[in-house]
Amino acid sequence: MQSDIQRIGQISVFIIVGIVCILILGVSFVFSFKETTPISGTHPRFPELKSITRHCLAETGSAAVLYISAQGGFFMLPSDNAPQLPYYLIGGKQSVPSLGVFEQSMIEYLQSELSFCINRNTPSEVSPKIISTQVIGQHDDVVFIAKINFQTPTQPVQDVLVEETVTIKSRLSLLQSVAKEVVAIQAGQKAICLSCLANLGESKNLSIIIGRQDNEDLLVQIIDRTSNKQKGALIDPAIESPFVLAFLMQPYNISSPQNTAVFR
Repeated sequence: MQSDIQRIGQISVFIIVGIVCILILGVSFVFSFKETTPISGTHPRFPELKSITRHCLAETGSAAVLYISAQGGFFMLPSDNAPQLPYYLIGGKQSVPSLGVFEQSMIEYLQSELSFCINRNTPSEVSPKIISTQVIGQHDDVVFIAKINFQTPTQPVQDVLVEETVTIKSRLSLLQSVAKEVVAIQAGQKAICLSCLANLGESKNLSIIIGRQDNEDLLVQIIDRTSNKQKGALIDPAIESPFVLAFLMQPYNISSPQNTAVFR
């Protein structure tokens, strides 16, 4: 009888110890979760980290628009294209990339270049990590969105989450749509339709420059000199070039231009 009571007592002790262990683990998990959950806004270094994010997103976003448009809408040129620029018209086939391709190319540019600026400007004791990037092309501008986690050395260690949005004044979507019109005008033509391109450029407040390459290819540059001059435009002061969308065309037996034609 006494042994049964001792056995029951031992079992009770084991149960109590087990419950205490579970409670300790649960409390530890809760505190651990609270320590690693990213915070934003209330951290004392949040304004500094937000400013770094905005500066780098503006700088890299401006460079992305210039680079991608100068590359014909691509971050990495398709392997079956010319080494310098993509063909928008070749062999009668029109292949102007969609605005979605432009957006994806700028995302790839951000993913490649944004971290360099963030790491260069972030204090050495803080560890940044880019969580996500997004690009939205609109009629008169391009919107860049970045979400970055900064791990600060405070005790306990805290993750500060910063999400920033920057709008770059650029009529990139207009350049893309005008490129489609230029290609549609020239498809199947045996000569450059000078009046068509002149009217098109004037109606959109753009410059359209067409020049012959060493071979039969035509280099087309659609230039927007107004985007980075708009009131309130956000662009890296070191970047003064206008936005230029460049691409190649190879029309059938083209007879002109002899050198270069410019339509404003």
